[in-house]
Amino acid sequence: KGVLSDWDYHLAWASEDSLNFDGSLKGSAMIDSESIELDLSESQMYIADTLWTLQNRSFIKAVGSDVFAQIHLETYSQKFTFEHSGNPDEFVRYIEFTDFELANFTPSLKRFKTSFEGQLSGDFKHVKADSVNQFYSKIQSDDVIYNHFPMGNLSLNLDYDTENDLQTLLGVFAENEGGDLAITGAYMPLVDTNNFNIHLEVNDFNLRPIETYISVLDTLDGTATGSISSYGELNRPLFSGDFEVDGLRFSVPHLNTQFESTAISLVELTDRYLIFHDLSFHG
Repeated sequence: KGVLSDWDYHLAWASEDSLNFDGSLKGSAMIDSESIELDLSESQMYIADTLWTLQNRSFIKAVGSDVFAQIHLETYSQKFTFEHSGNPDEFVRYIEFTDFELANFTPSLKRFKTSFEGQLSGDFKHVKADSVNQFYSKIQSDDVIYNHFPMGNLSLNLDYDTENDLQTLLGVFAENEGGDLAITGAYMPLVDTNNFNIHLEVNDFNLRPIETYISVLDTLDGTATGSISSYGELNRPLFSGDFEVDGLRFSVPHLNTQFESTAISLVELTDRYLIFHDLSFHG
């Protein structure tokens, strides 16, 4: 048919990395001197041991420097949609997900000794215009499990204030056992210095999920109440905060000893130091 033509394709691949990513992709392509368009037929692939089906309404089209794409993926219980329109200088990207399994991230997080379980539903939008990146998102999740500990419900919102050129963040993590974590933040992309701040407020938040990061300890328990703020520049953040830790208990396996605090302890931290006040234990 010549150099420029219509053709069918079928691509298959296999991977042995942590994502266990393998499958096949098939469809048709229409190519002319000004554009290329790929229509994607229904295909199946494994991502992190989960079988995903690519819906046949998916496509990718490039006209000059502009790219238009819609990708629709589904499992028996999850839905994921990606849309893109625009060029490298100005574009809109949109992601929508329903009952997206947090366990999909687990293979990538194993090296950080971190795991998540539960489902996420929501959307994420990235707009680039006039050299400014704007992010919008609303995410909800019920009964999140973090490092095998039930954490409760998550609500996260990103918004952009176009009048003040300000990116804002608001999130709440409500534990089933009564504790909660609230996060607020702002980022000013047009400011070179002191351009962001994030404030984290915790109330009776359980310490059990962080046990996995402290290899010398076991059966870590207790609750934390306090706040921490991070501010300055994204590439050189500063932070400060203090927490009251109540009911702190842990064991040291190689000493065959268990410790329990006898009073509320105060932890003070900044980007330069970490201070423990009034630590008192009995074993």
